Parts: sequence; C-alpha cells; structure tokens
Amino acid sequence: MSPDAGGHVSHYHYLKTFCNVFFYSVTEDENIDLIQIEKLCRQHHPKLLIAGASSYPKSIHYSQIYSICQKYDTLLLADISHTAIYVATQNHESPFGYADFVTFTTHKTTRGIRGGIVMSKAQYRSSLEHAVFPVVQGAPKFNEILAKAVMLSELASIDIKKYVEDILKISNTFTSILMNKGIKLYTNGTETHLIMVDLRKSQITGKNCEDLLFSQHILVNRNQLPNDNKPPSITSGIRIGILTLATINMLENEYTQIAELIADTINGKCIIDESLARDIIQSYRIIE
Repeated sequence: MSPDAGGHVSHYHYLKTFCNVFFYSVTEDENIDLIQIEKLCRQHHPKLLIAGASSYPKSIHYSQIYSICQKYDTLLLADISHTAIYVATQNHESPFGYADFVTFTTHKTTRGIRGGIVMSKAQYRSSLEHAVFPVVQGAPKFNEILAKAVMLSELASIDIKKYVEDILKISNTFTSILMNKGIKLYTNGTETHLIMVDLRKSQITGKNCEDLLFSQHILVNRNQLPNDNKPPSITSGIRIGILTLATINMLENEYTQIAELIADTINGKCIIDESLARDIIQSYRIIE
C-alpha cells in the first residue's frame, strides 16, 4: 500500500533493495482500491502482495484481496501490526485462512516489548526459519523472547473484548469531537485506535500541527495523505493514536478535554506561548 495512502514505509524501504515494488492506493471514497490491485497483479504478476498499513484507519478485507491473489498465483502477506487485537476479538476480518503469512509487531495493540511475530502456512516453515537465521538474526535474544511470552500471558489474562471496547469508545469520541468542529478526517472516521486528520483545508501543515500540539504536551506525528502535495518532512496530515489512553484507563472527561484541545489547536482557537513552544520543541529535538 502506498505510504501516502497509509501503507507502512518499512514495506517499501527494505524490500526495494531486493525486489521490484509496486504501490496500490485508495479510491475516491478512500477505500482500498481493489480494482487497482487486480490491474497491478495482471500487469506484473507479483510473487507477494502485502496487505497492511500503519496509517489507514479502516479494517482490511483480506478475503477480497485473497481472491485476487489466487487468480495470479500471488502469495499474500497480512501485516496486522496495528490491528492484531481487533482480529483477536473478531472486530476485524481475520487474515487466517487467507494469508500465506501473517506478521505483527509486539509493541502496538498487544502492548509488549519492541519486536515481532511471524506466522505462516506450514509449507513455508523451513524457508522462514532459514530467512530468520542466519539471514536476519544472529544469536537469539532470550530476554526479548521471554518478554513476548509475558505479553501473550497478560493478553490471555485480561478481558480483551473490554479493552477493545474502551479503545473504540475513545476513538469514536475523538472523531465525533473533531468532525463536529469542522475538521476533516481521512476515511471520514476510524475503525481502530488510529485517527488521521486531513489538514489540507486548514491554515497549518502537519509539521506545524505536530509542533503546536507538542508545545501542549500532546504527541502526534505528521503524516502524508493520498495525493499529498507536501513532502514527508512537512505533510498535510497528522496521525493520532489513543492506545495509551485506553491502557491507562483514562476517564471520559479527561480524554474529551484532550480531543477538544486538539480540535481547538487545529482551528487556531488556542493561545500558545510561542517562545515556550520553541524551547520545548528544541529540547525535544536535542533528546531525539
């Protein structure tokens, strides 16, 4: 998926060293463009199609993409790094039964250590094991393996459905407040913890907004949007993630205030001490 449509940059920057990489994007109504995917498959007959994103707020229908892959003898990899918890609770369609490979990072919705997990159909086990060692990994890191086991144990012991309900409740509150204040959202809402704000009709860029919100101790990141005319260093959007708010059980009146503050900042209704903002931002960049 094209990075400006929500695809993960790692799907491109690593693979381009070894492979020819082609991008698919979204339709005018901001759904994944299945017609374009099929056209690319017909033209290039790719060995692998990656379904997954880092800033696309909607669920992905793996069954539809799988049906295209079957026509062109293309393997399907589903990257559910940002959606694993929704798949587990059946809020999103599961890639299992369709995808040849399923991958996810362990430090996003699953709240674990930085790392990843790779699953595959049985016939690819040997190839994967050889690809991990010695191609990618040297000695195994037992502390990280243990941390992943602890993560999985914790997920098995909590009420995951309640956790997802809390996430989606906060996301829906954020989207309602932002949209009610006239702010455009990519895909006109969200089905995850991710909220993408489209700033193209406002007076600020993604970088401006990121800096302004940081001056108020709210951390978001600038993010490109489909057909963005601004470079990745500036962008026309920001990405908001609310996982932490759900994890710490933030109260409704508290996260409502945060959403309103974000909206008012975008709409230029917040009075900000610019000298203080510069000092904070400069100290952040030094640390970074």
